[in-house]
Amino acid sequence: MSRAELTNFSGMTAGEALHSVDAALCETLQSIIERRSADKQFLSSVPNTPLDEAKIELTIQLLRNVLHSSAQGLGLGGVLTSVDFIQMLWKQTENSALNETIESLIHNANAARAWLKSIETILNALQKNYSSETLSIESVSDILRRAAQKMEPFRQIKGQRLEIHPVSLSAKISFNADALELIWSEVLLNAYKFAPANSRIDAIAFLSETHLVLALTNCVEPMGGGVTGIPKEYETKIFDPFFRLNNTWDDRFQGEPFGLGVGLTLSRRWAFLFGASLALFEESVLENGVATQKIFSTLAIPLVELTSGKEP
Repeated sequence: MSRAELTNFSGMTAGEALHSVDAALCETLQSIIERRSADKQFLSSVPNTPLDEAKIELTIQLLRNVLHSSAQGLGLGGVLTSVDFIQMLWKQTENSALNETIESLIHNANAARAWLKSIETILNALQKNYSSETLSIESVSDILRRAAQKMEPFRQIKGQRLEIHPVSLSAKISFNADALELIWSEVLLNAYKFAPANSRIDAIAFLSETHLVLALTNCVEPMGGGVTGIPKEYETKIFDPFFRLNNTWDDRFQGEPFGLGVGLTLSRRWAFLFGASLALFEESVLENGVATQKIFSTLAIPLVELTSGKEP
């Protein structure tokens, strides 16, 4: 893959400044992922277990009940309707405290509507299936570029920079373009939310004997409350619906496509559809002789062809 193609892969344009690539770090990251990949469970293509499916079905029913209840005359539905009337009848007064209160009420009502809309989006996503298609590395590069562009507003919130490490790959995978874009968007969003402000996020891609591995890694941001990083005992738990490692909430990310703690659940479900494996874990990496804790997000996709010289 050429340097230009990698520039597209990152979502950056040729005119933007790219920071120097640390080849030693890239090798270290690849070594860690390859060691993890030796674990058959890490590259598992086993479909969701009955327990996983039961959780998904329970989630669907719960969200349906929430939407149904919110549409009733009492409770949230009644409050939103009342706020609509207030907004239609309200005129600015000389009472600044009253003005601020009503403006705040309208703002929070709009946020509640957005929250309900996200529940509808999640419900549709939970029930969606994707058909497989053969994708070349060039196609994958374009898909990841689109995901990076779509998530760019979220990157700007904390000002991280996305570093893309040069690789030369030639292979094909069986996946779905839309599903891959959604998964990579969620992986990027997760890094942007939990990596420290103005920190570096590294992206690499390489081939194992059987898989294309896409990986993102970022530094760990200390949490004031709850759990910092991803302790090993939580590596599977984080994919459960509604699960959160901590209660930290940043209103700046309110516009994320999937909220309520189900983004990773959806992404893992879609990965399973194509025999792929999505994993998040924490490892210690040496940087300039100093041990640094890093979060790894990896998507391991089975290969259709190792060489892209002809159509399969």
